[in-house]
Amino acid sequence: MNESLYEENLRALEEHHPELRGVVEHVEPSERYQVTKATSGACRLLVETLSGETVAVHNGDDPVQVARNTAKKLQGNANRVLVVMGMGLGYLAKELAENLKKGSALIVYEADPQIFRLAMELVDLTPILTHSRIKVLVGEEVRIEPSCYQYMLETGGDVFVIRFAPALKLSPAIYNRKIDKELVRFTTGAKINLATASRFGQLFTKRIFEAMPHVMTASGVDRLKGLFPGLPAVIVAAGPSLRKNCHYLKELKGRAVIIAADTIIGFLLAQGIKPDFVVSVDPQEETTCKYQGVVIPEDVSLVFHPSCHDRFVKHFPGPKFVTATSMTAYQWLQDFFPEKGSIEGQIQCQVHMGFNLAQWLGCDPIVLIGLDLSYTDDLPHVKGGSYFVEGTEASWIEKQGKWTKNIFGEPVRAEPVFFGYKQTWEQKIRNCTNTVINATEGGVNIEGAQNWLLRDVLTEFCLQGLSPIFETIQHSLGESERVSRAPILSEIRQRLRELQKLERASLRLCDLMEKIKILRQQGDDGSPALVRLSRKAERITSLVPGYAKTLGLLQLIDFDLELYMCREETDAADFIEGEETEFDRLDKQVSRGLRYYGDLTNAIPILRQQIRRLYGRLKALDQLESTAHDNFSRQELLRCAQKFIAIECYDNAKVPFSHVLEKTHIDSLTEDGMSVGIMIALGQSNPEMAWELVRTAQDKWSGNKKIETLYQKAKRDYERWQKRIVDARPDPHRQSDELFYPGDFYFRLENYEKASTHYRTIANNPKIEVIARGEAYFRLSKAQQALGNRENSIEALEQALVMNASDPRVYYDLGVLSLQEQRVEVAQRFFEKGAEVSLDDPDFFEAVGAVFSAAGSYTLAIPFYEQALLQRPQDPDLINKISEAYQNLFEAVPTA
Repeated sequence: MNESLYEENLRALEEHHPELRGVVEHVEPSERYQVTKATSGACRLLVETLSGETVAVHNGDDPVQVARNTAKKLQGNANRVLVVMGMGLGYLAKELAENLKKGSALIVYEADPQIFRLAMELVDLTPILTHSRIKVLVGEEVRIEPSCYQYMLETGGDVFVIRFAPALKLSPAIYNRKIDKELVRFTTGAKINLATASRFGQLFTKRIFEAMPHVMTASGVDRLKGLFPGLPAVIVAAGPSLRKNCHYLKELKGRAVIIAADTIIGFLLAQGIKPDFVVSVDPQEETTCKYQGVVIPEDVSLVFHPSCHDRFVKHFPGPKFVTATSMTAYQWLQDFFPEKGSIEGQIQCQVHMGFNLAQWLGCDPIVLIGLDLSYTDDLPHVKGGSYFVEGTEASWIEKQGKWTKNIFGEPVRAEPVFFGYKQTWEQKIRNCTNTVINATEGGVNIEGAQNWLLRDVLTEFCLQGLSPIFETIQHSLGESERVSRAPILSEIRQRLRELQKLERASLRLCDLMEKIKILRQQGDDGSPALVRLSRKAERITSLVPGYAKTLGLLQLIDFDLELYMCREETDAADFIEGEETEFDRLDKQVSRGLRYYGDLTNAIPILRQQIRRLYGRLKALDQLESTAHDNFSRQELLRCAQKFIAIECYDNAKVPFSHVLEKTHIDSLTEDGMSVGIMIALGQSNPEMAWELVRTAQDKWSGNKKIETLYQKAKRDYERWQKRIVDARPDPHRQSDELFYPGDFYFRLENYEKASTHYRTIANNPKIEVIARGEAYFRLSKAQQALGNRENSIEALEQALVMNASDPRVYYDLGVLSLQEQRVEVAQRFFEKGAEVSLDDPDFFEAVGAVFSAAGSYTLAIPFYEQALLQRPQDPDLINKISEAYQNLFEAVPTA
């Protein structure tokens, strides 16, 4: 061992990777590892596997040159994360480190601590260990994802995995698991999250600010923790298969906690299916149609993410629960209102948060339905539960869909983002202790979830008495805490002032840097004018870090700012080190500053507008709530309700309006009073009530412009609701073979035990007609054959004959089983009887001929083939089979 080399590497390790010190020091020497010299003189490692095979970790001629050549091929473009799976003695990692492109990062993973220790002793690893954008990970248990995510954020690039073949040969199970189960799954999900933040950052902020008055006063999900221990939860997604089994949800009401994605709320309610919770996450505008024209009952609860579409939160009439989020816009004000609790982890869609909610409630098992993650019948969502424009689904799928396989191994199309969702689902399931059942009855397979029929979930887990689910939720609400808005309003005013200062500074800096840029392009290398401008810019940039909180808010408005700051690893946009000359640094500062401060000047007006709107709504809300209603006249109460409506706080508007109704019957309301009632009904997702009120109002105040406007809106929403009811009617052709569907479902999944149970239930039911029971026995025999239970299969076939003696399939199967036991004569009698009842079906004769041919009984095969040929004399395939049978029967004798 080279002591000085090892000590030098150890010093670098302790400074930059201190967590590896213990790994190195606790390695026990082993004779399985041999160090030799390559022809070039470089160290070479040979390792004996546990099976006794010797693996050469490095080339016998010149491992350094091989690593150098390989590194050249792997450099590629900048802005990506290289992950070397298998370090060996570090030659390849060292070459990659010394040539790592700016904007890229490198992760080096070695599963075997002994190999890493030897590398420390034999090779100078300081270029790897001291590099600021290289992470070294050692050991089977260490996780790669955290470092991978950090570097993805810093580089803004994709992950490129480099498989070091000798390492994979030494520890295939470890490396394959790390690559397939950790890296591939994690990076797929991380890329989705980064893309989502980049695409929707500004929208997230807008939604949070719009929903903030409701977020502050809504109950937190912390009140729901452990509320339903041991009660099953059913999470309802909007997949195209939902229609075939959602009718069971009516039977599950009160026996399981039903959690629905907001996308599907209109579809379910139109069928009379009332979920216990609706979860909402998506911020996109097009998703607002999910609740428009939907009568949402007041005993359905909403659990929402602060960045979901604010209109759903504003219009939802039932109890509301909010989860905390790590998003900056929420974090900014969270200290001013009660803690909410968080179920935000690993959510890319509503049903991910629904799963988190089910765990949070203490539910077990957790059942998934409608989670196809693929397309069925050219539909991305259940018909009647999609927000696509009718008729556009097929063309959209053709463009977006990628082929994969469903739970039965059949080809289906899926949107690429669904693959990321699938990875997240599988990771969530691995990390939880709950029993997870996928009762979607279609779609792609989700590893870790058991595939069941929803009806079996009902009979297995949901036969206990009804639970008072809504009453329990109501009780959890408790007393709502009053939020003092004075400090919030003060904080918002402070941010608005900072935005104004930051905008002035950014505009001034852009102006100065443009002037510096022009001077540098003219060849100026240090004139007094250049020095003066540079000093002014430095003085202004020194003030920018003081606006850290405001800058944090701006990062979500323009997510590129966040990525940019992470890549630079500094809060000051004017700090660059390691350049060759002072003027090189200046050019870099100007280039980067123009981009950064230019982005700030674009983002500030957007944020200012949103914050000003939030300030106005909170101030109005504070003034309205601080006013006592006890001595208000009817007109004053109506004006108060109208002001609440103007800031879209319909829950609040109901309070003064209810006081009006205490003093005046609704039929006696003035025009203004009736208008307020209609607007509250529309604002709280009750188009039926709004339609009833507006028709009365139009009769009384015909020609009134305001009433006419409300009439048109109420009519539109009411007609939408009626159409939803029509569209959501149960499919009369939901299952063409309902009786055998359960057994066939499990048979296709190769779950032959469950298939047998269902077939046996039908076969033993005397209330079912005899022919159907015979069919059940026949299918039972197939399931028993698949399980290898020969005697049970024969017994089931015999029972099938008792039920239906004219089924040729039964005789065929009995003949095949007899032939397998070498009982040729018995088999022949079964086949002949089958031929008799098959009514000369050529397919039957051909199948028997094939069975005899496979058994080598060509003499018996030929007559059956000939019988089939009488029915299909021109069938070339059948003619070939007869010819082959004759050739095998009369083998040609070789001649001299």
